[in-house]
Amino acid sequence: MESAAYWGKQWGCGNCGVQSAMAFVHLRDVCKLFPLDWLQLKHGDHGFVVIGRDHGTNPSTPHHWNNEAVLCDPWNDTACRMNESSLRHSELQLIYRHEPA
Repeated sequence: MESAAYWGKQWGCGNCGVQSAMAFVHLRDVCKLFPLDWLQLKHGDHGFVVIGRDHGTNPSTPHHWNNEAVLCDPWNDTACRMNESSLRHSELQLIYRHEPA
């Protein structure tokens, strides 16, 4: 993730994985937001970030997440509550999670 974010910033471009890595690093390091999840579609090809998912919820089933979970999808220029997203019924795969120490 760190490498993808670095090169995406250097080149000023990238696919959804690179753009979501850049968003994750910015939200973590500049905005100091957590918890943060870097996720992808389990049966697809798309990466994005989720802010504020409760630790006790299953990362693969977003329709059961807390209402405060927010989707950050720079590739699709989207930021919204996860329960309002078209991805809320998708099966997801957690790549990386950042929580407070």
